[in-house]
Amino acid sequence: QIPAIEGVLMVEGKGSSPTAVSKTLLSLILVSQCLILEVSSFSFENVITEPPHNDKRVVRVSLPSRPPRSMMGQHFACVTMDWWPSNKCDYGVCPWKAAGVLDVDLRSKRLRNALRGLGAVTLRIGGTQADNITYAVGKDKGISCPDFTPKLQNSSHFFGGCLNESRFQELSRFVEENGDDSRLVFGLNLMYGRDRKEVFYNDSCPGSWDPSNARSLMEFAFDNDIEIYGFELGNEIECLSPTQYAADIQTLRMMIDHVWSKDDNDEEEEEDHDNVDDDDDDDDDEDDDGDSKPRVLATDQLHWEPEFFNELIPLVKNIVDVITWHDYPLGPGYGNPNLQAHIMDPTFHQKFLAQAQNASAMVRQLSGEQRTEIWMGETGGCYNSGHNTTSNAFIDSFWYLQVMAGFAANGHSGFCRQSFIGGNYELVDKETHVPNPDYYSLAIFNRLMGEKVLWVDAKEEDAKNLGASNSVQEQVSVWAHCARKEDNGNNNNNNNTSSNLTTEKKEKEEEEEDDGAVVFLLINYGNSSADVILEGLKKEDDDTVTVKAKLYMLTADSLSSRVVRLNGKELALGPNDAIPHLEPMDLEIKGGGGSSQKPALTMPNHSIAFVVVPASAFDSSECSK
Repeated sequence: QIPAIEGVLMVEGKGSSPTAVSKTLLSLILVSQCLILEVSSFSFENVITEPPHNDKRVVRVSLPSRPPRSMMGQHFACVTMDWWPSNKCDYGVCPWKAAGVLDVDLRSKRLRNALRGLGAVTLRIGGTQADNITYAVGKDKGISCPDFTPKLQNSSHFFGGCLNESRFQELSRFVEENGDDSRLVFGLNLMYGRDRKEVFYNDSCPGSWDPSNARSLMEFAFDNDIEIYGFELGNEIECLSPTQYAADIQTLRMMIDHVWSKDDNDEEEEEDHDNVDDDDDDDDDEDDDGDSKPRVLATDQLHWEPEFFNELIPLVKNIVDVITWHDYPLGPGYGNPNLQAHIMDPTFHQKFLAQAQNASAMVRQLSGEQRTEIWMGETGGCYNSGHNTTSNAFIDSFWYLQVMAGFAANGHSGFCRQSFIGGNYELVDKETHVPNPDYYSLAIFNRLMGEKVLWVDAKEEDAKNLGASNSVQEQVSVWAHCARKEDNGNNNNNNNTSSNLTTEKKEKEEEEEDDGAVVFLLINYGNSSADVILEGLKKEDDDTVTVKAKLYMLTADSLSSRVVRLNGKELALGPNDAIPHLEPMDLEIKGGGGSSQKPALTMPNHSIAFVVVPASAFDSSECSK
């Protein structure tokens, strides 16, 4: 706002005075300064949140009769926690206060509820500092264990870091409280014993890895029943050749096999004393992921580097379980004038998804019958901690959901979001422990989207010129999965969330036939609304279509909002800091079928929708098999 200037504002005419003129000039100068400030603070946000244009789109969505596109696995969702200390800063911004692995309050009820609210999720402990942490645990409890340096001044480069037994056990309990739904992946200190002068991805690292400290951590974990789903080796290390890396991975595999061999011996003794042969019980008790030994994950490379992996994978395909890589496709968090424009351009994300497709194909080809998995091991959109008011706002979901769904469709079985807490790209706010919009995007995606990824066709038209041969620029992205079998999209009885469903409604949903469902994820990037027509629905005897579906529509007052609405209702913590119940809206799809089919829903500009449709409603569907 322009500040008020007291005095006479006249430049010429009767009654003018030097004082009046000087005050006029001062006023003009202040006005011009305010205008300059107003222009300098203008951002792309002002453009993309303009009122909707009068150019509504029509999107025709159908499921082609094809086998599934991909299988993403039961634990595709993954979130990270990083080691950064509170004085970690970039661009003069310090977004890690009390948010790193060693500092965050793991006893926070809100934080524990937030992890539980995500459902089946992997928590990955890693990041740049992971390679330099010392473990004062087990046999190494009394080891020299320096804290982070520098301690006081703000910095982006640190040395040291010490993990003790009590903190390691706290991390374990934090994950275990979520029951079988959560898994822990732990990044090991690959630089331990090496002579690395700087903690930077491309600095040299002469010498050899000393695995003794990592072994102490493993033995402590085994002796104290700390369940580790997998150990990662290295984090964005560019100083090792594929041959050197393969040797260290072999060492890690041998250590895991040796430490957990006692577990195998105990199981053999139990089998020798077990005279009861019950194959059904054995099948029921078997872990979905196989044996209880931790998996080996590598190498968390800074980008997908085809030449590196082309040499590495054949060397480790028999000993590594998961190939991981990192990328931050949106560029730096600050000094990036195109950040918001890139997020809201669905074509911009195609390059990243093409990389995912190529990476998956290479791993599949080089690992052969070993069927090595591939994960996106870490991404937060913008590197160097993300961007405040973007990475933690509603706009970020237009990047996050697009690439997460795209990686699931392109052969990846894990997708780790940096971060669960910490930085500007955090899912949960570090100060209040209140979820950001991306948290709810992940929660809904993870609860609805099942393992089977479907092919989906989407044809977009201008509502004013339907059937015209000219194409329009894509405004709505569409993805499709079979629903998770346990709920087929209802998911209304999660005891980790507050619930305001009536008993009658719960009973009605429990009585619905469990014949599978299709979940559509639709992302409207445009400034205009879009009518979505679902094609291929079964017709009734009178040649009409009537389908009962479920709708989860995410909207916000603006793209920069930290508050998101589900079906018009603001998502906020409930009593006892409970994660709000993510309740769908009933959606009835009616029409004449074929070209006369009415829209299933109308999506407002800048909105995201999950639509759950019974598989039985389609002429054919992979989800009813």
